[in-house]
Amino acid sequence: MLIQKYTFIKIYSYCGYLVVCYLIAGILMIFNKRERIIIFINSQRLDLLLILLIGFFLVFFFDTFSKDLYRQSIQWLSATFIVKQTIAIGFLPLIFLLSVRLRKLQLHNQTKSRKDKKSHFMDDSEVKDVENDYFGFNIQAKKFAKSVYNLGSSKSLVYGIDAPWGTGKSTFINLCKIYWDEKLKNETIVFDFTPLKYENRDNLFEKFVNGLIIELKNHVYSPELEGLVSKYARLLKDTKATYSLFGVRFNIPFSNDSIDKAFEELKSVIESINKKIIIVVDDLDRISFSNMMEILFVIKKAFNIPNVSYVLCYDTESLNKLDQYKLDKEKVSEFLEKFINIKTSIFLDYNLLLNYFIESQKQEVQKSSDFKLINRSLDGLKEIFKSLDFHSYLPFIGDARKLKTFINTIKLLQIEETDIENADFHTGDFIHLMLIYINYPKVFRKIYNTETDGKNEFFSAKYNFGGGDGKRLYFNSDKYKEYIQGLSENEKFLLDMIFEVEQRFGKVEITKEISSTRACFNGSALGKRNLETYIKLIVTSYEPQKTESYIFYVNLRKSILNGKKIEDVFQNSDFSDKNGEELHRQLWTELVTAPPSDYSVEKAIEVINYLIQVLPNYSILELNGEGGLRRRLPYMLVKMLDRFGWVDKAGVRFLNNVENISQIAEWIFGEGIHTQNGILDKVGDASRGGLGLYDLLSFRLSCCQDRGGEVFNLSRSLINHGNARKDSLINEMREISQKVFKMFKEQYIDKGKNIFSEIEQLTFNQLTGKYSEYYHELQNDSNKEIFISKNSIINFMIYQLGNTIIDHGIGCGYYDIKGTNDNNGINEQMNRYLFDICFNPDSSSESYIYFIDYLLMNLQQYRDDGDNLEYISNLEGFKKVLKVEQLSAYWKEHGELIKQQDFGERKIYTRNYTATYRDDLEHVFKTLDTLH
Repeated sequence: MLIQKYTFIKIYSYCGYLVVCYLIAGILMIFNKRERIIIFINSQRLDLLLILLIGFFLVFFFDTFSKDLYRQSIQWLSATFIVKQTIAIGFLPLIFLLSVRLRKLQLHNQTKSRKDKKSHFMDDSEVKDVENDYFGFNIQAKKFAKSVYNLGSSKSLVYGIDAPWGTGKSTFINLCKIYWDEKLKNETIVFDFTPLKYENRDNLFEKFVNGLIIELKNHVYSPELEGLVSKYARLLKDTKATYSLFGVRFNIPFSNDSIDKAFEELKSVIESINKKIIIVVDDLDRISFSNMMEILFVIKKAFNIPNVSYVLCYDTESLNKLDQYKLDKEKVSEFLEKFINIKTSIFLDYNLLLNYFIESQKQEVQKSSDFKLINRSLDGLKEIFKSLDFHSYLPFIGDARKLKTFINTIKLLQIEETDIENADFHTGDFIHLMLIYINYPKVFRKIYNTETDGKNEFFSAKYNFGGGDGKRLYFNSDKYKEYIQGLSENEKFLLDMIFEVEQRFGKVEITKEISSTRACFNGSALGKRNLETYIKLIVTSYEPQKTESYIFYVNLRKSILNGKKIEDVFQNSDFSDKNGEELHRQLWTELVTAPPSDYSVEKAIEVINYLIQVLPNYSILELNGEGGLRRRLPYMLVKMLDRFGWVDKAGVRFLNNVENISQIAEWIFGEGIHTQNGILDKVGDASRGGLGLYDLLSFRLSCCQDRGGEVFNLSRSLINHGNARKDSLINEMREISQKVFKMFKEQYIDKGKNIFSEIEQLTFNQLTGKYSEYYHELQNDSNKEIFISKNSIINFMIYQLGNTIIDHGIGCGYYDIKGTNDNNGINEQMNRYLFDICFNPDSSSESYIYFIDYLLMNLQQYRDDGDNLEYISNLEGFKKVLKVEQLSAYWKEHGELIKQQDFGERKIYTRNYTATYRDDLEHVFKTLDTLH
């Protein structure tokens, strides 16, 4: 009995501790629910206060009963459980409550401490604060929010916000909510209902009711409100209340209740709240027509209660596309007027939209690896926004959502390595192709299927090879014209902005830049498959090499002319000898064709001198269609001199009078300010050997005004330098021809050197310059190509030095060594050199071979009766350089001995034919025999 009494006392004391713990827990719960308690206090519910006082009254009068019950419970516990068990049972609920609370705190802290990583893409979330109101909605939103409050009037009104998708309706509403929260927090209750969350559910009405109840409970204390709203909703849905017993559900009839009575009860409670209830329904135009009708019914017929106003967000243009109801715009407007009392619209300020996406977003995307592509696209969009055709782009980029989609799609390409600044990239064409890709995938697929894998001329332009007769150089195919007839106006607009060439380029010169960058060209005539490159960029994120792009060389040219040393550019790894000569050719072409006004005097001297310096580095040999840049550079040098090898007194190249262009001839001959820097002396320097002489003769020939090179300034400069009285080809070329022959005479004739022998001994490395390693890898039939190259070199040199013909150029042989009599003195000197040194068996054991080789290199074209092309020996071919008298004398002296020689199976390769000693010598000998 004593032990039981002790246990009773101990349990009693522990229960006291337990009560204290529960009191503390209760206080914490009260603190946690303080907002609800404040709402309860502010409700001023006297009826509930009366019930609470009655409760205290009953406790007071039944105090003895409660004490006896408490004491009996303790005694039962002391008799049934030991102390530890009693304590455990008492603390279990408390521990459970604490564990739940701790888990909530843990989740809250984890969420708060978690740092969200920066998204690579732009999301579609609406603006939720005034600071980020990039579209300038705040002022209009404040005015609208004040109007919805309507001075606190209890009148129930329905407000409409009519604006297309993506124009910022959600942002506008958020700014209204900010106003209601900051200025009218104690006067309004805002319930935000988004029916799109519950689309395709049968209980949309129930979700609306439940959401409204929860929101009202967060602001007012009214226990009967939930029941009234639920009952009213059930009556509206024509349902009956139910209860469940042992899993079996029973219906409870409403007997005397009616919808009108329930409405009046609900109305009475809502009016007593003394706050404006604003219900915002967003995305009304994105749900089915039937669900929209249900919501409008609820608003107009069911919950048209005082103190309750609605804000509906929708787009009239989109409503007429819902479900099977195909209403026109006027019918939709009439339909909405039955439900909406006041309507406003949102209009984007496109300047603000432009600033947000074009200016603000530029700073953001610079952190991205593909920001160059995005920046170029944003710059292109900027031009579109400012264009007169901007209204035509509204369906594609007319709002924030569309612009975000456009930018995100570009980011999805993940173009990380492409150097857009050095790519053949036209921003406008890329934008239009992307808009087709995003908005009209079927059309884009058609482009893909008809313009890739070598196919073209469906969308891309066709080339008029005939030209003339008033026909356009480029035109659209009949297939394209037929295809676009079945498309919408928006589809046609985008396609024509890319591919329509007959009007856009009908009167425009197709420059290298246009043909290299515009998407309407895809391998027709101009060669480059621009459109396919754009398609691959979009579809497969294809990253073209920058050295394949025309604009790469344009940018390098600009950097050189803006001050960068040309030597530094060519020493870049992109121009390594291992990459061949093509990259060099393209850059030299750009430097030649650059506007003369871009060249300063100093830069012109630097570029021209560098070309002369590196000329021997390039290959004169061509293999598999590559190489041969050394053959082309002398002409480029002539063009440079003509375009910017002179300057007028104003420091520009505007006045090309005789005095100013005289600088060109002075530079060629090394006079005036160009003393010791003459082009002829440097190009034909003896240290460069026979190939240097070849360069010199190529340069001289390119100076001829009748070669079609359009070097008007240079030609006039050479004419005036020689003090010629007549402006003619003969006068132009006399002085330079005499100078070139003089250099040849000093290097070969005076020294008795055989030019044939020197050219024959040229090695593969000498012919290919610094690119021997590169061309070694391309060798297939390189021996034949070497023979062709050597033969073309020697034949060209002998012809240019010795011929007297005035036709598409003029040979040095036409002139005398000195003076202006032009009695073919150089031709006589060349004949003596050829027969006395090159073909003379006394000076070389190979002389007969050089003689016969030269004749076989100069066979003449002939067509037989079957119209077959052949090459035969003919005196006319030999007489272009060789004088008949000397040729006859040489053959008379050496002919029989030559005929007795066994030359074997020797072959002579030229660009046009291959001659053999076995098959062709007999005809040559017969031709020479006619000289006797």
